[in-house]
Amino acid sequence: MIAGFNAGMRGKKGSYYDGGHRVPCFWRWPAGGLSGARDIGALTAHVDLLPTLIELCALPQPAAARFDGISLAELLRGKAKTTPPRFVIEQFHQASDGPKRWDKPRSLLRRRGAKMSEDGTGAA
Repeated sequence: MIAGFNAGMRGKKGSYYDGGHRVPCFWRWPAGGLSGARDIGALTAHVDLLPTLIELCALPQPAAARFDGISLAELLRGKAKTTPPRFVIEQFHQASDGPKRWDKPRSLLRRRGAKMSEDGTGAA
């Protein structure tokens, strides 16, 4: 087993607990209005990166494009404190102890301040 750093959170890489899927994301762009350090406690996900970059770079969004994520630009600039209420569904097939044949996928439903795993238990 590979040991890793999970900042004291429950779980390890590949689990649906916070220690298994939360990762830091650092943004720095002083000329673009992103300066000063801040922690963002809002529910965000990888699908938010593209909409955020489009807004930060003032690019036109393609008319036919529909994104699952939302722009985090206002959060990054310190003009907003949270995101609109939403659900983020995570599905993954990785297990820390190696893949198992015919193992069912693992799912996690996240909403700000709450999580529910596929077996109906809260996961934190």
